[in-house]
Amino acid sequence: MSTNELRSSLLARSFQLRNKNAERDIEEERLRCTEMESEWISLTDELRVEIETQRSRAEKDETQLKQEKLSTEELEDALQRAVLGHARFVEHYTELQEKYNDLGSRYKATGEWITELKKAVAKAGKKGCGSRFAKSLATELSALRVEKERERDLLKKENVSLKIQLRDTAEAVHTAGEVLVRLREAEQSASVAEEKFNEVEEENEKLKKKMEKLKRRHKLEMATIKQNLKNNTLPESALQPLHQRNLEIELQSA
Repeated sequence: MSTNELRSSLLARSFQLRNKNAERDIEEERLRCTEMESEWISLTDELRVEIETQRSRAEKDETQLKQEKLSTEELEDALQRAVLGHARFVEHYTELQEKYNDLGSRYKATGEWITELKKAVAKAGKKGCGSRFAKSLATELSALRVEKERERDLLKKENVSLKIQLRDTAEAVHTAGEVLVRLREAEQSASVAEEKFNEVEEENEKLKKKMEKLKRRHKLEMATIKQNLKNNTLPESALQPLHQRNLEIELQSA
């Protein structure tokens, strides 16, 4: 064998070994790339599920918060109407009590006047004054007394009715006080729910930023891996599975 043939044989073997090493390196790089893609896909899916869970929780908290705010507004309106109604009842009762007291005073004065008048009429009768006038006056006074009694009974009934209304109003105000306590509790619950909702929103934003960061990092590493594979003179046909997997990842991310 000549020197040239020996040299050619050695060069051929050297190229074969180099190609085998390059193929082995490329295969190892492809396997590592596949493993990284699987990890990225798994991590992306986990983040997507976590974001969806946080979004559902945030929507639920937001719905609950709106309901509690609506209940709070209704309770405030009911309490305000109860307080105003109680104030009107108290005012009406006070006015009626004043009228009743005034009527009692006038009734007492009228009774005293009637008594004095009867005494005067009796004295006049003893002195021989007209008995017809005395009887007529007595009839009118009796009618006046009946009218006053009827008016007084009417005021008494109205007074009793107002007392009952006042008692019912007092009970309503007591109930309104309990409602106010529940209102404060509802406001506190609404405040807590709002804080939780804000926390969930912040957590969602953090997860979104983290996912975007991971996507950018993944694209950068995939570009680096592609460049390394190209530098190893890997045929384009061997890169087709990698391109297809990257396309699937981008579609899932979208």
